[in-house]
Amino acid sequence: MYQQFGHLPDWENPEVTGINKLQGHATFWGYDSAENALSNTSPSRLSLNGDWQFELHPNPAALDKSKLQNPDSKISVPGNWTVQGFDKPIYTNVKMPIPDNPPHVPQEDNPTGVYRRTFDLPADWEDQRIILRFEGVESFFCVWVNDHYVGLSKDSRLPAEFDVTKFVQSGENSVTCSVIRWSDSSYIEDQDHWWMAGIYRDVWLYATPKTHIFDIFAKTTFSNGDFSKARLSVDVTVHGEAIGDYAVQLTLFAPAGQKLWQSWEQYAKDVAREVPKTTFVRNFSDVRLWSAESPTLYTLLVTLKNPSGEIIHATTQKIGFRQIEIKGRELLINGQPVLLGGVNRHEHHETRGKAVDEASMVADILLMKRFNINAVRNSHYPMQDRWYELCDEYGLYVIDEANIEAHADYHRLCNDPRWTKAFVERGKNMVLRAKNHPSVIIWSLGNESGYGPNHDAMAGWIRGYDATRPIQYEGCISRNDGGREWNNGRYTTDIVCPMYPTVQEIIDFGNDPDATRPLIMCEYAHSMGNSTGNLREYWDAIEQIHGLQGGFIWDWVDQGLVKTTEDGQRYWAYGGDFGDTINDTNFCINGLIAPDRTPHAAMWEYKHILQPFRVEAVDLSQGVLRIVNRKWFTDLSDLWLEWAVEEGGDVIDFGTVDPMKIAPQGSEVITLPLNLPKAVQGERFLTVRFTTVGNSDWAIAGHEVGFVQFALGETVPNILDQLTFGTRWQGHSIDVDKRTGTLTNVRMNGQTLVEGMRLNVWRAPTDNDEAMIWPEDRQLAHLWRAVGLDAVETRVDSLVTEEACISADCTVSANGQELFALQYRYRPISDALHVELTLTPKIELPPMPRVGVTLVVPAQHEIVSYFGRGGHENYVDRKSGARIGRFRTTIDNMVEPYIYPQDYGNRSDVRWLTIADKQGNGLQVMGAPTFDFSVSHFTQQNLTEATHTYQLKRQDVAYLNLDYGHTGLGGASCGPMTLDKYLLRVDKPVTLSFVLKSIA
Repeated sequence: MYQQFGHLPDWENPEVTGINKLQGHATFWGYDSAENALSNTSPSRLSLNGDWQFELHPNPAALDKSKLQNPDSKISVPGNWTVQGFDKPIYTNVKMPIPDNPPHVPQEDNPTGVYRRTFDLPADWEDQRIILRFEGVESFFCVWVNDHYVGLSKDSRLPAEFDVTKFVQSGENSVTCSVIRWSDSSYIEDQDHWWMAGIYRDVWLYATPKTHIFDIFAKTTFSNGDFSKARLSVDVTVHGEAIGDYAVQLTLFAPAGQKLWQSWEQYAKDVAREVPKTTFVRNFSDVRLWSAESPTLYTLLVTLKNPSGEIIHATTQKIGFRQIEIKGRELLINGQPVLLGGVNRHEHHETRGKAVDEASMVADILLMKRFNINAVRNSHYPMQDRWYELCDEYGLYVIDEANIEAHADYHRLCNDPRWTKAFVERGKNMVLRAKNHPSVIIWSLGNESGYGPNHDAMAGWIRGYDATRPIQYEGCISRNDGGREWNNGRYTTDIVCPMYPTVQEIIDFGNDPDATRPLIMCEYAHSMGNSTGNLREYWDAIEQIHGLQGGFIWDWVDQGLVKTTEDGQRYWAYGGDFGDTINDTNFCINGLIAPDRTPHAAMWEYKHILQPFRVEAVDLSQGVLRIVNRKWFTDLSDLWLEWAVEEGGDVIDFGTVDPMKIAPQGSEVITLPLNLPKAVQGERFLTVRFTTVGNSDWAIAGHEVGFVQFALGETVPNILDQLTFGTRWQGHSIDVDKRTGTLTNVRMNGQTLVEGMRLNVWRAPTDNDEAMIWPEDRQLAHLWRAVGLDAVETRVDSLVTEEACISADCTVSANGQELFALQYRYRPISDALHVELTLTPKIELPPMPRVGVTLVVPAQHEIVSYFGRGGHENYVDRKSGARIGRFRTTIDNMVEPYIYPQDYGNRSDVRWLTIADKQGNGLQVMGAPTFDFSVSHFTQQNLTEATHTYQLKRQDVAYLNLDYGHTGLGGASCGPMTLDKYLLRVDKPVTLSFVLKSIA
């Protein structure tokens, strides 16, 4: 049934990368006239997407000819069979899901799918060259047309094309594919994502003339930094017979459609040349440059004429005038050292797996643009064709990455000559396909495969073919590999592109006089669960130190797949949830957005850090500000400036400033016409917002691009300075538990405000708290459990009740040792209760998860209002993107549904909050001076023990956490630990103070 090379079947022979597969080339469709090419009318193509007959077999040996001809089920193409009821998806990060024995794969358990469908050949395709194109098949497949063997292909993430002209016939035809799940390719496709299988990208049939345009390579360059004068060089490759009698013509159209240039006809006369290529060169003045800020595209029309002068083949390419180079230790885009605020993106859909449709791609790009992200790394493989077109159109800088990762066999396969062809071919075909896309600014040689001569060979081919873009590869400068340093790897990488460095490491590199290349982190700020702490510190360094030019957060989207429990609860599943016994559990759940494209709170922090302006205070008292344009190519005339002064959360003055034509990297001083009351009734904040003037491709008018906030005047007032203590209560009561010293009931004005209280020094561990990649002695959650912070017990040593104060002196213990001395103080006020607790350590403790109390609040109290940082979740090391203001929400709306349950929902720097029923009756908490809070219908124990969202049990009561502080979030699940300044260390007494009051 299958070809054999030597003694190995083709799917176990890395030296066989394809049979009868066409050479790679730029992606374009052919037309029969220039007019049709320009209007994208009637391309000579036929989609083979839709329902195919399908049958899954246990292994390749189970197939025979009859099974190829009669599959008994149906399946949707494009689509993975692993999410269509056949076989199962498997998630692993590093380890292989099969025995690690390259190039061999299991003989018995190697699912093999047979696909078959029929199609009618268009009548006008007679005497044409017919090409069958598969844009993505995982991982090895063979093709038959009308039951004639055509060929095979490997490389799951790039197109495979076959010339089937001699196999097709007029009228009805059949195409059959057998897809083998595991092959030698699997060992170099060991990326950190779901292992799927099947035909998951589009399938096409298209026709060309026998003599046809085969490839186009358009290159733009500029001389001596003069970006008003551009040089366009275009190579056109023609394949066919008697090429010397055919003519090629180029026409360039401006973005608005006017014709800028039409070439003289040139002929590819030298048929004997191995590559029949015609090169066109033209100089232009005053072109509009392509950048992510201004993605200007020109249309290049290429036509082929036969010896009679008739156009027989035509196509177009969208091109952008831009130049990428490295000079003076900087990556320059059109001469500017642009900072890349990027993300790593896998192709993922919550129900379709790797079969991502255009709507999902557009949704990704719109979110990136709206959150000020300007760059994306295709991790860790080339994406489908439409993705590059969308990045060109909307404006994103792209690192295109070869489909190579041999993580389980790090260093091994990159040094094995049997794999050289596969390495080079994957890099080569990536470049050949995407070379004309202006959005692609860097080629990457793959990911986490070690470093060896196969990488050097790949880099050599790419450098020889495309000198217009730099190359990067992390493996050759990895500090995790045998002591290599970032200044090594110069043969292979033009960019120092480390993974998960510390802030201090990139600062040290930036200050290293021997460093000559830019540093752009290919992965950092691992965003697994509730995470992405201390992002601000990375960008402070990036913005201040020459040669540091940004990075790509890992990663874009949580790779959760939809499942439903037996009782109908929908949830997102991860590794191990499909019977995949070899798995890496939830390590695929590390995105800035959820699988349904809902942004996590960390996205707002990134948006704030990347906003394209800076506002500096010159003289706040007089409203004098300096506005800095952080863009590189465009002014700020597309943005309105709106400002408002709030006092205690109420707007007392506001205004707008007309759009300013501040030049790129320029600044302007403005004066706001402040008219503020002299009498100050509360804290004042000036908030400056920038919003879009008009509609764009990615946002509607009024979209907020970013904000800056300044405190005016005094710091936070202390509510205790405004209260009188020692007054006997009228109509109020509290109950104190004599065993624990905590409140068991608080009633005021006929309302029960609190039904219980406990000390809380535990949080449901975040993924970073667990930090499974680190040894146990570096995992915060392990240190917390070792001390017993998840199960502390409180003993009252002394309880004194007086008219003015109830005092409880307590000891907090766990695991048989005393951890803290704890003092509670409850002091009644005429209409309120002051609560104060002081925690004093008795032993040396690890950094604490939190210090605070949990109040049990009655069920009907659901509406939350607060004055503090919001309106989204924020923590001590992830709060610069949360403004201080007054916010109103509900407890249920404060849920952050992290796929793996963990602590969530904190708000920092809170002055006061209320929790009330629909009539406005309830509890008010006032800080003395501030506190953190979160509120939930789930217990900390439930959040700690649950592994999926469907295991969370919503309680009728609410649990209100009032905290002195938290340890920061950090990024330790795959990266550095939380910065020391954000660790909550209790090495001396700490005090939490707040006031409880009823509202009606």
